[in-house]
Amino acid sequence: MPVANARGQPLTADAPDDSVVSASELASAPFQHRGIDADTRSRITSEGAAEPTVSSNAMVLNLVTGGLGTGMLSLPWAMAGASVVVGVATILFVIAVNLWTIMILVRAADKYQVFDLAAVLGHLPGRMGPAMQICTNIMVWVALLGSLISYIIGMCDSARPFIAGTLLEER
Repeated sequence: MPVANARGQPLTADAPDDSVVSASELASAPFQHRGIDADTRSRITSEGAAEPTVSSNAMVLNLVTGGLGTGMLSLPWAMAGASVVVGVATILFVIAVNLWTIMILVRAADKYQVFDLAAVLGHLPGRMGPAMQICTNIMVWVALLGSLISYIIGMCDSARPFIAGTLLEER
């Protein structure tokens, strides 16, 4: 029995190929409109995970901006030494290279179904894979430790004017 709205009209939705799909067809194949294959669909539903809510474009944009990271903080300083044309061209080039490398990592992660950088690099051929996995994990820990230490130093230096003359100053 087809699903209908309050007026008794059958509910329909536009499919990617501009055909009309009824609500009952959508209910029986909820992942079909995203082009998710049967194996992935059964894995998603058997694990009880929710349907993905992030589009591919949003995910790539998030990865690119995350990859640029704190380099954006030095952008005004870098642009001051270059002309506008060279600066904008350099920024566009760096974004393109960043997008290209991130897409390589995303495709590799999808191919091997591992979703952290070290695990992806662990699939490199020969002895290089396990060595790169260990090296990457160590470097991630070192970078995080350095960030935390820098954060603590910055917080202490920023708090110093506010705690002057209080009991906390002598600590």
